[in-house]
Amino acid sequence: MRNPGFESLAIALEEFRGITAEFLHSSDAQILQRRQELELEIDLKRDISGLQKIIADILHTLSRTHLLLVIDQFEEVYTLCPNAQERQIFIDSLLNAVNHTPWFTLLITLRADFLGKAMSYQPLGKALQDYPPSLLVPMNRDELERAIIQPATRFSVELEEGLVNKLIDDVGSGEGSLPLQQFALTQLWGKQRPGLLTHQAYTEIGGVTQALKNHADVVYAGLSEAQQKRAQRLFIQLVQPGEGTEDTRRLATRDEVGDYWDLVTLLANERLLVTNRSELVEDTVEVVHEALIRNWGRLQGWMDDNREFRVWQERLKVALQQWVESGKDEGALLRSATLAVAEDWLQKRGEEVSKPQRWFIEKGVGLRERERKQKQRLRRGIIAGLVCGLVVISGFAGVSEIRRTDAEIGRLSVTAEKYFAQNDHEAALTEVIKAGKLLKNIWKPWITSENRMLAVSTLQQVVDEFPIKTLKGHGHTDEVNSVRFSPDGKILAASNDYTVKLWDINTGKEIKTLREPGVRSVSFSPDGRTLAFAGDGITLWDTTTGRKIKTLMGNSVFNDVKFSPNGKTFASASHYPFVTIWDTTTGRKIRDLEHGHRVNQVSYSPDGKILASTSDDQKVTLWDTSNGRILKTFEEEDQVVYVSFSPDGKIVASALSLGSQITIRDVSTGKILTFLNHSGHIMGISFSPDSKTIASASSDNTIQLWDVNTGNVVSTLRSNITWRTESIAFSPISFSPDGRTIAFPSDKNTVRLWNIKNTTRAKTILHWKLYDIFTDHIDGTKTKISSVRSFSFSSDNKIVAGIVYGNAYGFQPGGSVKLWNTSNGKEIRTLLLGDQVIIMAISFSVDGKTIALALDDGTITFWDVSTGEKIKTFKDYTISVNIDFSSDNKTLASALSDGTITLWDVNTGIKIKNLTGIKIKNLLARADSVDGNGFYPNVDFSPDGKILASTSLAGTVKLWNVDTGKEIKILKSHAGRVFGFSFSPDGKILASASDEGTMKLWNVNTGKEIKSLKISPHDFGESGVIFKPESPLYDFGESGVSFSPDSKTIAYVSWDNTVKLWDVDTRREIKILEDHAGSILDIKFSADGKTLVSYVSEDNEDNTVVLSVLSNFDLDNLLMRGCGLIQDYLENNSDVRPEDRHLCDDIKR
Repeated sequence: MRNPGFESLAIALEEFRGITAEFLHSSDAQILQRRQELELEIDLKRDISGLQKIIADILHTLSRTHLLLVIDQFEEVYTLCPNAQERQIFIDSLLNAVNHTPWFTLLITLRADFLGKAMSYQPLGKALQDYPPSLLVPMNRDELERAIIQPATRFSVELEEGLVNKLIDDVGSGEGSLPLQQFALTQLWGKQRPGLLTHQAYTEIGGVTQALKNHADVVYAGLSEAQQKRAQRLFIQLVQPGEGTEDTRRLATRDEVGDYWDLVTLLANERLLVTNRSELVEDTVEVVHEALIRNWGRLQGWMDDNREFRVWQERLKVALQQWVESGKDEGALLRSATLAVAEDWLQKRGEEVSKPQRWFIEKGVGLRERERKQKQRLRRGIIAGLVCGLVVISGFAGVSEIRRTDAEIGRLSVTAEKYFAQNDHEAALTEVIKAGKLLKNIWKPWITSENRMLAVSTLQQVVDEFPIKTLKGHGHTDEVNSVRFSPDGKILAASNDYTVKLWDINTGKEIKTLREPGVRSVSFSPDGRTLAFAGDGITLWDTTTGRKIKTLMGNSVFNDVKFSPNGKTFASASHYPFVTIWDTTTGRKIRDLEHGHRVNQVSYSPDGKILASTSDDQKVTLWDTSNGRILKTFEEEDQVVYVSFSPDGKIVASALSLGSQITIRDVSTGKILTFLNHSGHIMGISFSPDSKTIASASSDNTIQLWDVNTGNVVSTLRSNITWRTESIAFSPISFSPDGRTIAFPSDKNTVRLWNIKNTTRAKTILHWKLYDIFTDHIDGTKTKISSVRSFSFSSDNKIVAGIVYGNAYGFQPGGSVKLWNTSNGKEIRTLLLGDQVIIMAISFSVDGKTIALALDDGTITFWDVSTGEKIKTFKDYTISVNIDFSSDNKTLASALSDGTITLWDVNTGIKIKNLTGIKIKNLLARADSVDGNGFYPNVDFSPDGKILASTSLAGTVKLWNVDTGKEIKILKSHAGRVFGFSFSPDGKILASASDEGTMKLWNVNTGKEIKSLKISPHDFGESGVIFKPESPLYDFGESGVSFSPDSKTIAYVSWDNTVKLWDVDTRREIKILEDHAGSILDIKFSADGKTLVSYVSEDNEDNTVVLSVLSNFDLDNLLMRGCGLIQDYLENNSDVRPEDRHLCDDIKR
């Protein structure tokens, strides 16, 4: 039936009348007029008895002749007629004619997958019960041979020997294969030699399954670039996108095709499209056959790329038709979100939207604007009436609203932390994005610094450590028991007892649902085109079309199925004691391999030569796949369930039914290499593609990653994981082909993807080795001769300067200073000081243009950062051990080795004054009594340059008036030596760090202690930073503490090697930043406060120092990244609340 419903029927009946009239030489032969056809169609639509009357009239004219009405492709009643009422009248007319007209028979053909739709309409369903349909089964081989040979024989054409068998073998038993053979024979017929069809010609057309596809590819390649773009748009308009069913062809009118009719004509001449002329309407076009939709990969790709648009477009057509049928009632126009979606598509794909559809959308927009203006006028009137009364109230309401918003930001952030701790990462990210959006849309000073930092730091934590992606649909109603990635990693198959769902990994969208009872395991073929199910039988499915290809019942219920590496065979594990190897192409059994009991799981070696199987007979057996012989048997203590070859084929892993241990064996020797132990039962194992890591799932609700070589746990994920309790070897865990993702089941009908490469938040900027210069000896040994000992950063953190010593273990002559760019880690230049100097201290000027270096000869040298040239030299009577620039760069403070502090005029080099503290030479005995180490004082200017702070061996910090040189205050409270300190940017607070394990915050004005924080004792360098005891980095940074630029937040390195954020105003802890890959040496806020940088000494044998971005506090950037992570989840997950689906719509990405 080429045209929808009544139109097709009217044309057919009038043509039949005409033929009949001509046959009888009747005067009624002139009835073939369009006007009468149109009248007939209207009569048929108006009265369900109209068809019966017309048929009775025809039969009366023919006199006792039996009339057979054939309606082919009855499914197009559903695919081409969206109007349910018209469809119902059409079916009722047919049934009425059948029930009330003698000598009349109706024959319809209907695709089996539309039988359910037919049965859903009660009158038609009852008729199908009264007249049971004849179910057509595929032709057997003899019938196929006759169907090929007999038509050829009628034209005296023969087929080359073996060609018939080749055609039949290539057809197989898949649905839709017969039309493909029809097309292939048509193509083959055009290439015949006189009276002979040959193998060569068959090869040239590409065989049965490739004939139509190849022809389409050739035609497409012959188009110009502009024609190819137009062809894509044309073809997707000729495909009806399936929603829960497969795509079908669609009849389009010339109006719908628009300016593409020249291309339609060209493609019709090439037999890819079929055109027709409706006697009642106009020219029409459709795809030549649905086989083209199923088998032309290019068209499938176009539909995949444009499916969302085409589904929307078809729904828009239905809405447009309903609006027209309603008499263009405004109530039937598009509104709200539906209208917004339509506007979006109109903007993106307006050239593909027809004029009526565009007009329909614009009508909705016009209505919305009229309603908006009406509401605006009403609102203005209300506001005008209430404005006086609200003036007083609004002040209170505004304050109340600000407080409510502040509290809501705090509540959402805390809720997000709770969800994140429970590994519900999507819920955590959703809540903290809400907090971030509230924070973004309100004036910054109105929100407390505590809640502001809490929201931003929580958002940063969730975004940077977001490892989980959730796939959830409506179809899985039970626990997922098997997950498998496709070979290209783009699709995930997840099964439970009744369905297998295919998911797009990138978008998180469900692609297809394949329904098959009793599924226990799934497996992709190596080319990804076929999916095998193990369950009540073995079934093979086409992953592109979602159609079942073969059903192999075998002799049992099946527990597992795996394809061989070349895809030519696959192996199944049976509930009875057999492993069966099957031929993938024919579906025939090759051989059975017998165990002593039920077989649970199978695994091929990478070369396909060995097959491993596990069984309730307490054995892991390795089989030779070429002959079925046993190569090795590994005895276990209980039923063995899980088995997996490593991708390199060197080891095999196995686990018992109720065991908590994984056994790792060498394949060649059978020797046990190691055991991996969980606290719960093992529920699944999977190797990473590089064979270096094995993932294991356990009933203790953990997934652990193990280093195969060492047997150590690399990472652990705790989640709401659900496992099947049966001892059957389901496959609930799977590594992606790129080794970055692990899929596993969670909750009742959910699959989660764990991105194992996204487990660290730090972005490395710069990486140094502590000992990076060596000298070679004749005997082949090496001596370390250089080390990077001390660092200083420019005030904007863009440049880091490091002192490089000539000897890695002491102050030996020979040194230089290297400058690195912190944004890319590249070395800028080296400042060479000669072979006979030792650099004691380093300091950047506040403007970042100058570096000052204190040398062991008592001089202080100044260097131009941009040129690397020495500018000037100051000479003192003794060695300066610490130096610091004032904020205006005019003064330099130097702490001398005798405890004296000198202030220098940077421009003239003249000493301004000396500040005399406690002389170190008088306190050497006391220094030795503390820990046997010497002591060098430290100095630091306040941000305004008016105060200078200096450290004391006695556990005090002294504050000096720079102008007068007088001591202002002594801050006393530390029990140990004070090694480092830092002023807040506003100069109101001083943080000091001591070796007894405390950091104290002081009010600079009053000298009173504000807060004491616990940090790591005895692990400070000379400037108060944590360092590894064996490392010479005892002069690394400033103090292990950093203030945010607004002085509202302080970050400090805690005793437990975490970084803690602390609110200065409320004096409460805001956030703990954990999981650092080494000992934290120092931290710094960036100048804009959006970044927190850490300097970490890695816990490895290389003794490396890493400069990393510890935390990114850029709210806009975090919101953008967060929405990028969760957008697909918000759009596609059924658990998302409607109000949250558009959470990220206004966040630019």
